[in-house]
This record gives sequence, C-alpha cells and structure tokens, in this order.
Amino acid sequence: MCHAVDSRPPAPPYVIPTEDHGPLTLTTTDGVRFPAYLAHPAHPNGQAVVILPDVRGAHAYYRDLAVRFAEAGLHAAVIDYYGHLTDDPRRGDDFDWQAKLPDVDSDTVRAAASAALDQLRRDGAHDLFTVGFCFGGSQSWLLSATDLPVNGVVGFYGDPDLVEPRIAELHKPMLLLVAGADVATSRERSEQFAHDLAQRGVPHQQTIYDGAPHSFFDRSSHEWGSACTDAWRRILAFVAAHSTSQAARQPARYSTSDEHRMATYRRLAEFLPALPELAQSFAHRTIAKRPGLTPDQRELVILGALIALGDTGLQLTAHAQAAAGLGITGDQLGEIILQTVPYAGFPRAINAALALADHITTAAPPEDSRGRPGDPGVGWSS
Repeated sequence: MCHAVDSRPPAPPYVIPTEDHGPLTLTTTDGVRFPAYLAHPAHPNGQAVVILPDVRGAHAYYRDLAVRFAEAGLHAAVIDYYGHLTDDPRRGDDFDWQAKLPDVDSDTVRAAASAALDQLRRDGAHDLFTVGFCFGGSQSWLLSATDLPVNGVVGFYGDPDLVEPRIAELHKPMLLLVAGADVATSRERSEQFAHDLAQRGVPHQQTIYDGAPHSFFDRSSHEWGSACTDAWRRILAFVAAHSTSQAARQPARYSTSDEHRMATYRRLAEFLPALPELAQSFAHRTIAKRPGLTPDQRELVILGALIALGDTGLQLTAHAQAAAGLGITGDQLGEIILQTVPYAGFPRAINAALALADHITTAAPPEDSRGRPGDPGVGWSS
C-alpha cells in the first residue's frame, strides 16, 4: 500500500476556512453504492478535485486529504473502489483490500469517479480534476483517455506500465509527480514515460523529486517537507492553469486575518510542523466548527480570552482583524477591552489597547460635555 497506516497528508501552502465535510454514499449509473467523503471550502471558486486513493480505498489519509484540498479553496471528493464487493463502508487499517483488489479495474474506477464528478457539479463546481496516489495515481492518469468532464489529471507514484497500453488515447492534460527513489518504478522508467508522452503530443508536466521515497507526501516526513510544499504548489498551479473561468484563475482572496494566520503557520511549519497542524486540527476544524455560537459571538469570546491571557499580541491582532470582518466595530472593540478591566486588570487591558490602537475607534464626547481644561467634575478631566 502507498502510505503507512498512521500517515496523514501535509497541509497546503495556504489555508482558508472550510465550510463543511463528512461522509456520504454515492451511486454509479449502474446502481453500485459506494462510500465517499466530501469537503467544501468556505469561499469556493468553482474548482474541485476527485481524489483517487491507493489500494486501501477511502482510508482516513484520503478523507483528511479532502479537507486539506478544501482548505486550499477547492471542493474535494474521495471515492472508494469496493462498493460492488462489500456493503461495509468502513475502510480502516484492517480492511482486507488484498482480497478485493483483483476485482477492481479501470471501469470500476471510472464509474465511481463519474458519480463523484456529478456530485461536485451539483455542489457548484465547474472546473474538475482528479488527483490519485499509487494505484489511484495510475488510474487518475488513465482518466486522461476518457470522456469524463475533467480539465486535467494528477498522479503521485503512478505506474507507467499500467498506462502505456492506452497512451494513444490520452488527451487530457496530465501532471506527473514522481518519487525519485520509488521502489516500485525506477526514475529511468518515469523519464521514458514522459518522453513517450511528448512523442505522442500528450500535454503533460512531470516533476521528479530526487531521493524522495514512494510515499513522501506525508506530514510526518519532515525531511521531505519542501517536496510536499512544492507538490502542493504544482497541483494548485496546474489546477489554476487549466481552469476555464477567469475567477478560478485568480489567486484565492483571503481576509487580512487569514493572511496573518497563514503566514504564521507557514513560519512555524519550517521548524515545528506538528504545531500548526495541531492548532488547525483542534481550534479551526474542531472547536470552531461546533454549533451554538455565531461567528461574531465566537470572536468576542476569543478576544476576551486573549486580552485576559496577556502577551498574545500576534493572535490578538489577527482576531481583531477577523472580528472586523464579521462586523464588530472599533467602538465595540474598545468596549471589549474596557469590559476586561475588572477581571484581567489594568496592565493587560492597557497592553491590549496599545496592541490594537489602530483598530479601536471611540466617539468623542459631545462638545458641551467637554467643559474647559481644569473644570472639575465636567466631561474630561485634565
């Protein structure tokens, strides 16, 4: 299989909020029901990917990867290959894929991919792509030879020998992401495959990551962190280049708070990648997704907690910007700081006020309440 049982995908180079994600059951045109997993960005631009997993089917690695794609701004759907062989939707580490894989072929994959593409179009996507890994990488490349409504296909660790027999039919743009030290496919074979594609005039791009192992796209493979980041950027650039709408070709738009948080997480990922991943997983994907509070109410709670904690300047600024984006005014921000004084004390309230000086607006008292400097008990005191 492609990845270790406890591996999980790396985060994209930038992260935006997700709307929702979860499992569902899709049905092929032949009536085969199969488990899938969908994830949606909060601010979609019409782009979407169908993820073709390795031999394990809709394993947790790929369900997490769907959320990572949503965080990169794309709708995402993970498909499964075994719906015609079992009614059990579970694809845990003990799933017996070895016994079932011989009964999975390219027609099985195509039918499941078609059902997922139909679902993504119903969800509003119009620029559609596939991204596959190992067995799924080969199958993703093979979809270049079909009439499915995909703009392009991407494959990690694919097997050229499985695709070569249909090379004359390939016509959709292809992105080939190759592990330079892949034990399943030699570098020379991958280079020959790219040469054969060029000879046939098939639009393609190939990147070989020198020394990288077969399953390098893993957040725990810290030595391949730069390769993971580069692979993400190439996928997103490929999607943008082959999208039809002008909006989809534009860089994703983020609020200032999103940019601030993403820049912080990117910096952390350079030397302690587990920390931003834990922060995003716990705070942004778990706590922030709970019902019961509106987004602006949630920001008020967070601001109060950050002010009370003190020494939270970076986070305080980011959440003040997020609050402004939710309609919380500068006047209200000033009142929030004042409200913390009885509970957090003057030092922390003063520090928060200084940190957020550019965000706070306070209305001047009416002219007749100001009095004159030195007038005791009237308006402002000197």
